[in-house]
Amino acid sequence: MNRLVYILLTALFATACIRDVGLVNHFEERLVVDGRIEAGHNAVVMLSLNSEFSEEYSEEELRDMVVRWAKVTLCCEGEEEVLIGRSDENFPTQYIYRSTHIIGEVGKSYTLTVDYSSQRWSAQSHIPAPLQLTNIRVESVDGLHYSITAILPPSDTPC
Repeated sequence: MNRLVYILLTALFATACIRDVGLVNHFEERLVVDGRIEAGHNAVVMLSLNSEFSEEYSEEELRDMVVRWAKVTLCCEGEEEVLIGRSDENFPTQYIYRSTHIIGEVGKSYTLTVDYSSQRWSAQSHIPAPLQLTNIRVESVDGLHYSITAILPPSDTPC
């Protein structure tokens, strides 16, 4: 009798913990910002919308994920520029926002602001000074493979 009660209670607790997850369709569309600014170059920003996982998308659906009507602003030390959007087949989204006046400089800080669909996002970055290699070492591992070690000077800032 005790054994039967134990089995029934165990079964009751096990089924009480199982919940019906089913197919939860809780997908939130979000903006994906992919941007860069390098020393001596203009800023380049690609904007797209994320998508649900699917096995395949039509070319038209992929084009609709690219954001072409956002306001993208770049600020650097009091200077502000609204980036110009244009088609460019050399980039994955084939549409980019590019700065024309602000050029990347070592040591300067940059703030990127994106206004789209009544929302605003911003990010900050800076261009660090380049590091010089103090030593580079090449060692044979097994005759076919080599190990390359690059040694940089010590840095005061943690990674």
